[in-house]
Amino acid sequence: MKIFVWKDYEAREYLVNSFIVDSGYSFPLHSHDNHWEFVYCEEGDFEHKINGRVFEHSEGEIFFIRESDTHALKGKNFKYHNIAFSGAWIKSLKLFLGNDLLQHTVLRQSSSPRITIPLEERTILARRIRSLISNARGESQILKFSHFLLYLFDLFLVGKEDDEFSIDIPPWLQEIVRYINSREEGIPSLDQVIEKSCKCPEHVSRSFRKYLDVTPSTYLKNVRLKKAEELLKNTNYSVKEVCYLSSYENSNYFHKQFREFFGQTPAEYRKSHSRIIH
Repeated sequence: MKIFVWKDYEAREYLVNSFIVDSGYSFPLHSHDNHWEFVYCEEGDFEHKINGRVFEHSEGEIFFIRESDTHALKGKNFKYHNIAFSGAWIKSLKLFLGNDLLQHTVLRQSSSPRITIPLEERTILARRIRSLISNARGESQILKFSHFLLYLFDLFLVGKEDDEFSIDIPPWLQEIVRYINSREEGIPSLDQVIEKSCKCPEHVSRSFRKYLDVTPSTYLKNVRLKKAEELLKNTNYSVKEVCYLSSYENSNYFHKQFREFFGQTPAEYRKSHSRIIH
């Protein structure tokens, strides 16, 4: 699996590409390192596979592909834009918008964040994307891209209130999400989540699907795998220790799920993504 890397971790770089597809087209499965992107479908629709799950990426929809996400796409008769940028921009956004806000709304969602752009906003978005397609990288272009990112994140963070997937999450479910992501004793089991919620299993399952667009089991799996990914990239723990610290009891099951999600074994992933200097 190909890995797209922005090698300079401090440079505020970006790349904008637009594609008009007539015949059959596919972009193979790949992952990123210090590389984030928005994928916007301006016309038509196509199949977008993200973290092992297949979505119909429809006209007017934009997905935020995070550094840890894997994705591939294929289809015909559509037009889409890819806006890619280095991790230095995420650092800047955390400072400007606040780390907690970004973490809880887009960065730590179990599935890739997406929104549907309102009809009246699509012409504006397309025009702003076209204005960024330039070889220039002076201060004026950097400033323009800064404004563009803030505009897009504003749509994700604020403009989601009309989206059917973004109905206000009940307080009890917000508390459960915080519990899963910040529990000092490790990532809880599904039984522990249900016990903590004081709800019946069926209600918990329905609520996760309705408000988070994912089942409780899948949400927990994604949190465990993202924890494992961070440990592999940023620590010297052995793969066996990473398995344990990510709340997996069975090493074979951990390896199987990790490979299905990232397309590589834990050892292969560490070799190609580690930020530790040995």
